[in-house]
Amino acid sequence: MFHIAKNGGSLLLVLFFAFFSTPGAQGQEDLIYNGTLKVGSYEGNAIYHYKIVDGDTILDGPFRMQRSNLGALLAKKDSTFSFSGNFNNDYPTGEWLFQFGQFESDSLTRVEGYQYKINVSGTQQESSGAMLMGKPDGTWIFVKNKIENSEIEQTLFKSSIEFDRGIPQKSFQIENEESTLVGRFLRDGLAHDEWTLYSKDEIGAVESWYFTNGRLTEINRGTDGESQRMSIYPNTLPSAKIINLDERFIELLALQQKTEKDSLGGDISGLLAENASYYQDIDAILSALGKSKFLPEFKVKVPYFPLDSIERVQLEAIQLSYTKSEEISQSFLEDTQLNILKLSDDEALSLYNTVDSIHKKYVIPLGELVAYQQRDLLPLVSRNRLLSHLWPNGIPSDIGLISTGVEPVLLDELNLSAISKIAEYTTQSLVSIRNVLNAKLVQEKRQQEFIALEEQMIVQIKNLNALIDSVDTQLSTELL
Repeated sequence: MFHIAKNGGSLLLVLFFAFFSTPGAQGQEDLIYNGTLKVGSYEGNAIYHYKIVDGDTILDGPFRMQRSNLGALLAKKDSTFSFSGNFNNDYPTGEWLFQFGQFESDSLTRVEGYQYKINVSGTQQESSGAMLMGKPDGTWIFVKNKIENSEIEQTLFKSSIEFDRGIPQKSFQIENEESTLVGRFLRDGLAHDEWTLYSKDEIGAVESWYFTNGRLTEINRGTDGESQRMSIYPNTLPSAKIINLDERFIELLALQQKTEKDSLGGDISGLLAENASYYQDIDAILSALGKSKFLPEFKVKVPYFPLDSIERVQLEAIQLSYTKSEEISQSFLEDTQLNILKLSDDEALSLYNTVDSIHKKYVIPLGELVAYQQRDLLPLVSRNRLLSHLWPNGIPSDIGLISTGVEPVLLDELNLSAISKIAEYTTQSLVSIRNVLNAKLVQEKRQQEFIALEEQMIVQIKNLNALIDSVDTQLSTELL
């Protein structure tokens, strides 16, 4: 209910309903914000529509946020940005445009009409496309250009991908200064057919990935007339899992390589990672503002080897042993006192070298295994392949021969049970060495303290003798 009353010649709008309406009615009021806003690492001026529902701020309507600083540009350089689009009940929806710039200026201005204009140089990134309930929908285009004197001099990166409610569709193209990648997806977002990378300096494909319904069967890389092929998952997977084609999948490819000679480089994976980084930047902004799932989920199929309860217990034991072994070995390898002591003490030198050997042969591979577990890679690679990757030449033959006073572990085969025993043996060996080295270091510290005290006493005795001589001289002079 509105009442309008006159007050000093002006009209006063009295909103009685604001005081007497129900909380639910208040909660649906449409509001506009115009002022400073910080979103992640971005801070600038924003204007947007929102409403309050049950005490929560819900973005709903047009949104725009931007920043630029002419003073900074004229003085040195300026970082600019602009985001604009729409929200529907906190979900990014409709057309969106993102612009990011890094510019410098020659500070030379000109007048055109009634405006001052100034040339800028640097880089400008622009991302545009439509959103549907927080997911990319339709064609999204990312372009990064090099700008020289306010003109586009070179395209540094460009990506064009079509989505259907967040699922990549049909063909796509990604390119940078050196290469162009083309490929396609099935309607469910699974990678399919040949993904081909072309170099701008060579004729024909330089790298190809071959997919069959999401399963990467083969990688072919050819340069300078030579071709190298590597099978990845050539056969039908009896037990498969669908995952995103992301950093985790790239790590799985590395685990599939038997030796360094099998490595096919990372041209396609590098371009995909570059593309993902641009999407991650936008996803971080939209996720901080509202409800969004913007990352492009390229789907692939990989083998699945689920961990059973026994293996999980073994992995927990391995992680605990690794943590303790890493702490002990690093404490000695970086110990300044031990590094000095080993120069004059043969036993200390031998123990130092033993710690160094254990660290390289056992602790480091155990650390890799723990890292794989933390990144949830273990269920996606066979245990034999994983362990043979950690120890490509097998468990070092000198296990149990290192003189640590610990009973050596005997292995029948290389599996998680065996690795758990190795991890425990490694920790026990390092603890045994630590007991000996700590005793030596304590003794050495006491010796050094004794030497320092002895030197201090010598200095004090010299000072006392000098004082006595001075007093004797003074007394002799006075008697004369």
